[in-house]
Amino acid sequence: MPTWDPKFGPNPLATEVTARLVQFVGRIASTPPFAQKLKAGGARVPDIKAESLENAIDIVRQSEIGVFHPCGSCNKGSVADTNLRVYGVRGLRVVDASFFPLVPVGNIQSVVYAAAEKAADVVMAERRQIVARGLGDRNTPEWEELHSYVGLR
Repeated sequence: MPTWDPKFGPNPLATEVTARLVQFVGRIASTPPFAQKLKAGGARVPDIKAESLENAIDIVRQSEIGVFHPCGSCNKGSVADTNLRVYGVRGLRVVDASFFPLVPVGNIQSVVYAAAEKAADVVMAERRQIVARGLGDRNTPEWEELHSYVGLR
């Protein structure tokens, strides 16, 4: 079974910024009028007592989780080419959120649909090039090579 390591916390600057945010949220929660809206002695998950930056960093490291719609897990250019063909796997393309450089605002579904539309355009353009060059005939040696990349076997 493959293992995916999201590499939470490998960047010390990102961890420190998040820890300082934890401290800031703690200060907001203890400041009126917000503090008056919270149950006195109420439980927090995690129990945030980030008096020091080191303590806040520990809280971040212990409680970091992934988002519900992960994206950006593949580096486009190192996993697939600009036509979404996966390196080293003949006939396979990546058409999902794994190659998004940034997390979209809101749900990623509409952006995935847009990526799929673009991928369909790429595949169809390659198919049109094959037909225009007369390589659509199975009797040519280039047919197998080109059709395997486009996925038209």
